[in-house]
Amino acid sequence: MAVIPVNLGDAAKLSLVLENGDTGQFPQANVYEPQNATPVATVDLGHTAEGLYEADHTPATVGQFNIVYTVYSDAGRTTPNAQFSKELDQLLVTDASTSDISVKLDEIINRLVVIDDEIEQLDIKITVIDTKSDEILTKSDQIIAVLDDIVQKILRVLGLTHENAFIDNTEFDDCDQLISSRLRIFESAVYAQAATDGGSETAGLLATYQVTVDYDGPTKMRTYRMVKL
Repeated sequence: MAVIPVNLGDAAKLSLVLENGDTGQFPQANVYEPQNATPVATVDLGHTAEGLYEADHTPATVGQFNIVYTVYSDAGRTTPNAQFSKELDQLLVTDASTSDISVKLDEIINRLVVIDDEIEQLDIKITVIDTKSDEILTKSDQIIAVLDDIVQKILRVLGLTHENAFIDNTEFDDCDQLISSRLRIFESAVYAQAATDGGSETAGLLATYQVTVDYDGPTKMRTYRMVKL
């Protein structure tokens, strides 16, 4: 089972590979909300290459969804092919524009306005009172430190929208549902691409989060928790 992260409004790539490389089947994906027996979307997958079938799905709401793949032997997708078992993936949809990220960005903007006012005040002091140059230099250092802190927080915010992020250490329950994983955020794509499954890379690492998921039963998610370590 794979976890597919996507931002609201973007298209998620649904993929299914038939182990025997069969190119003449007709897979279909049903997308379910937790604790809901009626699919919110049904997507027909087309063959791409070597038994790989793909299709795009653009989710309409945020949340975690279960994707159940069924392989049919006919183009009308009415007769399931008993040769192939059903497969399950999970879709994780987030919205960077309406979450805590938006609040944090507003806080950053307000702090930048305050910093801009402080810079103007410092310029006046430099012009009027040369004797306070030491104080001005001290405040300049403080401003640089605040700006550095803001840059780090902005990078962390971008990471929480899955930019330069790496998810590993995944654990699943008996129903192949995700119950635990680690999310690491890096300052650039170079460091994110160098990250390895279960690795302890620190170069370019901005933050590490522990993700835990609790269920009341198959496909019935109860809680989803992400804690910064």
